[in-house]
Amino acid sequence: MIDKKWIGTTTEWISTKVTRKEVQEFCTVIGEENLLYQNITVAKEAGYADIPLPPTYPILFWQSIELPWLTDDFTMLQSDQSFSYEHTLIANKTYHCQIQLQKLRTQSNQQFIVHRLSIDDGDGLAATSDTTMVLRYQEE
Repeated sequence: MIDKKWIGTTTEWISTKVTRKEVQEFCTVIGEENLLYQNITVAKEAGYADIPLPPTYPILFWQSIELPWLTDDFTMLQSDQSFSYEHTLIANKTYHCQIQLQKLRTQSNQQFIVHRLSIDDGDGLAATSDTTMVLRYQEE
């Protein structure tokens, strides 16, 4: 189980650059058909410098970040996720991301945890995503 000492801990910052192709592949996987997220001409006509990332795209940033407090064997269920934007994220831009463990509650063989993903675009905080998960551990 996660020790409460980890509350408030943040990961190292990682850098990631999202390509247009990656955005298009994500759109295919989630069934997003809006050309705004797939066609540079449509995106520029809408006033964007490049193709905007769909609002839920930052969930993929988690794949590149190691969470040192998640080391045990457990079953994980995501129970809630929200996204907040200072401005739209776009393709072909480098983002710097980190995750913070914000809350932790233990109940029997389960832990309820809240993480915040922070996304910086080089000019400051561009977006955040809060994710609540339930971790269920094997009973001994």
